[in-house]
Amino acid sequence: MDKIDYIFYLDGSVEVKLRASGFIFGAFHPEAKASDLDDVSDLKERSNEYGYRIHDAVLTSLHDHVVSFRADLDVAGADNTLIRTSVEPLTKTYAWDKPEVAGARNTMHLTHHTVTHETGMDWPKNSAQMYLIQSNETNKWGEKRAYRILPGTGIGTPPHLAILNSTTLGKSAAWSSSDLWILRHHDTEPASAHHMNYLEPLDPLVDFELMVDGETIVDEDIVVYFNLGGHHVPNAQDIPNTLMHTSASSVIFSPFNFFDHDVSVHSRQGVRIDRRVEGERVGAEPDTDSGVRYFGGRYHEEVRVPKEHLNPDLSGYMRERNGEGGWDVVKNKVRGGLLGLFAGRDPDDGWLAW
Repeated sequence: MDKIDYIFYLDGSVEVKLRASGFIFGAFHPEAKASDLDDVSDLKERSNEYGYRIHDAVLTSLHDHVVSFRADLDVAGADNTLIRTSVEPLTKTYAWDKPEVAGARNTMHLTHHTVTHETGMDWPKNSAQMYLIQSNETNKWGEKRAYRILPGTGIGTPPHLAILNSTTLGKSAAWSSSDLWILRHHDTEPASAHHMNYLEPLDPLVDFELMVDGETIVDEDIVVYFNLGGHHVPNAQDIPNTLMHTSASSVIFSPFNFFDHDVSVHSRQGVRIDRRVEGERVGAEPDTDSGVRYFGGRYHEEVRVPKEHLNPDLSGYMRERNGEGGWDVVKNKVRGGLLGLFAGRDPDDGWLAW
């Protein structure tokens, strides 16, 4: 049994979440005899190659759950482009680093790559890339309005099929070989597969490989095919049934420079909408808004902030390197970053933070 949630957040994000439950399909677990093995230590390795024993003569079966979804995003219009923005290490010399950093600084920067043709992609290692569906429209700050695609709040990163060139599936589930697919929109391609594909896996009714035919996707109406599911390795905790919180994955589409600021700031906290029960609401007292109750304290008075809080005195955080009573941080070989600017070493007392 699968449960699909479509979650709409107040900041404009949309999450698609898949959770699975059910009874596992077991296999016969033969009791290997030590006398049949070359080495008794092989017993555990051989018995766990395809699953784990979970009952008398019952073995679990390793398998994948991969479910395809199609998202047709029109971000500020139909002319969109996929941008891969990477977080990459960088070694660079900056003039303003002297003398605290004598040589080049090891840091990081962003690089931006336009995906020009239909393709499949996997979630990046170390979350070091952002996949942005970007429009040509800009927000108030001149940045192009976009939506970011990223793994959501499930258990781990949404997977694709572990099997390469499956002898069972053939071409019937070609979409399951990558996490994401970016294609140009066509009304004749409403889905990545057909429920009858299993009848003819080598010549399926819907052949996804034919849909990925190298069309350009720059400033085009593009769609995203994405997978949810998991590599299911059943264990004793799957008895009597698989729990949904251990078998869940999701993908989030989140605004990225789409607005001028976080639009969720306009929402009021603690909103709860109740059904009427015989003409009356139950629980806390209703607010003046019909059908809506607000929980927790709310402050309606004017908020006054002292001027010194807006322009604090930071002189106590930093001193001249060679000032009276101060420490020469260069002399004490404390260089670079906040440490080199805000701390010195007292030969007698150890570290002295200013």
